[in-house]
Amino acid sequence: MFTITRLVPQNESITLEFDSGGQQKYLQLELRYKDMERFIGGQAYFYHQTIKVMQREGLFYANIPIKQLLQESGIVLKSDQLIWLAVVSDGKDYPINGSEEVSHFNMPLSNSLEVASSTNKKNEMNFKLCVRNPAVTIKVNPGPAGATFQLSTPEILEKRLFLRKRVNKDAGIHSESYRMPHMPEGYRFEQSLLNPDYFKEEVTIFDFCVESKVDGVSIESFAKVQGGDVFRTHTFHFQNKSYTGELYQTKKGNLALKVTRKYNKIKIKRIEEIRPDVYKVILPSKLAGKAGLYRYHKLKYVSSQDGYTEFKNLELFHNGEDNSYLLLDLKTLFGEIDTNYEQRYRILIQTWDGTFYKAGLEDKLEVCHPLNRNEVWLEGEKVLNLFVRNKQSSHMKVGVLGSCYSRSHFNSVSKFYNNKDYKMIFKVGYSHFWPSVISMVSEPVPFDKRMLEDASERKAAEIKSELNKSIIPDLKEAAVDYLLIDFYVDAIHGVRMYENGAAIGVNPSVRSTSFYRNEVLKTTRQIDSRSPEFFSIWMKACDEFIARIQQFLPQERMVLNTGGLINRYYDKNREVKSFIDEKIISQKELIYYNSTWDRMNHYFLARAPRAKVIDMKKYGYIGDVHHPSPFGPHHYESAYYRSLTGELARIVTFDKARENTRFTL
Repeated sequence: MFTITRLVPQNESITLEFDSGGQQKYLQLELRYKDMERFIGGQAYFYHQTIKVMQREGLFYANIPIKQLLQESGIVLKSDQLIWLAVVSDGKDYPINGSEEVSHFNMPLSNSLEVASSTNKKNEMNFKLCVRNPAVTIKVNPGPAGATFQLSTPEILEKRLFLRKRVNKDAGIHSESYRMPHMPEGYRFEQSLLNPDYFKEEVTIFDFCVESKVDGVSIESFAKVQGGDVFRTHTFHFQNKSYTGELYQTKKGNLALKVTRKYNKIKIKRIEEIRPDVYKVILPSKLAGKAGLYRYHKLKYVSSQDGYTEFKNLELFHNGEDNSYLLLDLKTLFGEIDTNYEQRYRILIQTWDGTFYKAGLEDKLEVCHPLNRNEVWLEGEKVLNLFVRNKQSSHMKVGVLGSCYSRSHFNSVSKFYNNKDYKMIFKVGYSHFWPSVISMVSEPVPFDKRMLEDASERKAAEIKSELNKSIIPDLKEAAVDYLLIDFYVDAIHGVRMYENGAAIGVNPSVRSTSFYRNEVLKTTRQIDSRSPEFFSIWMKACDEFIARIQQFLPQERMVLNTGGLINRYYDKNREVKSFIDEKIISQKELIYYNSTWDRMNHYFLARAPRAKVIDMKKYGYIGDVHHPSPFGPHHYESAYYRSLTGELARIVTFDKARENTRFTL
C-alpha cells in the first residue's frame, strides 16, 4: 500500500518519502525496535517511537533524527538492532515497501555505530543499527574477599560496570544485574554485596559488562581481561562455607565470576527399618536446620553439573544420644508413583547458618523395598540415592496442550508426517496450539470481537480460548484419558503480561493480528526467563495448572514431552548440516533455551512425580529442510513424529498391562 520513493541520509538524520497508494487519511510513522534477544519468529518489538508524517505534492514524508532519537531513548545497544518501519492509520499498521528506484544506504553515526537501510523477503523497508562494541579491558586486583577493577577505555569518559547474572550457567543470556560501586581505587566488589537470593542454582555465573556512552548513545560490551593468557583464576570464599567464588577468564577472553554451591558430606551412622515401609536414617551428630528429599539430575550442555529440585520436606528429629535422624516413609513418599522412567532422589540438609549437606554413606548399600506400584531402591557407595523403578515396564482419547512437538504426530494427511496409523490407537479429544501455562491459569482478558476481524474463523476461535481462559474447562469437558503436554511456548517465547497480572501466550494465531501489533505490544510487557520474576511466576502457575488438571485427570494420565531444540538437520541432499554453523541459531541461544526448558521439565516432574515422560532426544532425531512448517531447530525429521506415537502407545500399553485390563489395539 505504501511504497518508498526517496531515501536521503544526511547529518545523522534520514528523510523518508513514500507514496500512500491514494490514501489521504491522517498518518503516523512508527519506528519499532525488534526484540533481538528472543527466539526467531517472536516478531515482537520492545520499544517504539512515533514520527510526524507530513504531506507534500501528493506524497508523504518524514524526517527521522535517528541519532537524536537513540540518545533520548535510553536504549542500551548490545548487538546489531533491527528497526521496523510501520505506517499507522486509523488503528491499523502497514509496512513501507521498497522500490528498485531507491538505493540503500549506510551512514556512520559514530566510531561504534552506523545505520543502514534494507528490505526483507517481503520487500518491506527497515533500518539496521550496526554496532561495533567498544573494546573495553579490565584489570583485576584480587583481595581475600573480593577484588577491585580498573577499566581501560581512555576514549570513553562515561561508563558503568555491571555484574550480569546468567539465566543459565552455560549461556551468556542475562536476567538480574548488579551495578558495581566506583571508588577512588577503582570499581569495588566484595562477596558480601551480592544478594544471597542470586544463588538459587548449583552454579551461578555473572559476566562483567561495561555500559559506555559513545556520542550520547549507550552501548554495552563484555569486559575483556587485561593481559590475556597471563590471567590466573582467583578463588575466594564466602562467609557461608557452602559457596565458593571464582574470578576467571572465559574462552572469549571475558571476565566472569562463578559462584558454586558445595555440599558437605555427612555420613549416615546407620539405617534401620523400624516398621513396615518406614526407615530411620540416623545421622552422626545433632543438626539444626531443614531437610528435604530432592530430585537429582545432571545439568548438561557445555559442562556437566549435579542439579537438584525439591520434592518433599523431611522433618529433622533429635534423640537423647545427641544425634539427629530422619524418617523415610517410603509408602507415603513413593507409594502412589506409577511411572515409566527411573526416578532418582537424594537427601539434602541445610543448617540454619546456611551450610548445605548431602547424606553420605560409610559403606556400599543396595536394598530393594517393593511397594504395590513400584520398587524403591536404597543404593550408593559414597552418597545415598533413592531410586524409584517400575516393577514392570499399558483406544485412548488424548488431549494435547502443546506445540508441534506434541501435536504434529496426530496428522494423517501430510506426506511429511505420514502418520496414518495413529487413529488405530488414539482419538484426539481436545487440542490447543501453543498454550502457555502462565496464560492458562491467569485471569481472563476482556476483548471486543471486532479486534479479531482480521483473523480467520479457526484462528479467532483459538484466540478467544486464549483470552477468556477456557482451555482447561474445555479440556475437562472433553473427558480425555491422557493429556500430552510440552512447555515450548513458556520456555522459548514467554508471555505478554498486563498490569493486573493477566497474561497472553505468544502464539502464532495471536501474533498474526493487528490486535497484537497495535494493542497487545503497547499495553503489555514481555515476561520470559530473562525477567528476574519469571520463574517465580511460572512455578506458581505450574503448581496451579497441576492442581486444576488433577481435579479431573490423575497425574498418571499426564504425559510430559520434554522437547528440546536441535542443532543438526538434513539438507536437500540428505547431508547433515548444523543450524549453528549456518547461523540459524547460535550455540549460546541453543544452550540457553534448552537449559530453560529442562528447568521447567524438572520442576513439573518434581511437582507431579506420577506423571509419565516422553524424551525423544535419546533417539537422536534431527531436523529436515523439507519440514512443511518454518524450517528451524524447533522442527524435526518425519521419523520423529511417527516414533512419538509409538512412545505414547507404549505408555498406554504398559498402563493397561499393570491394570490387568484386557484390551485390543
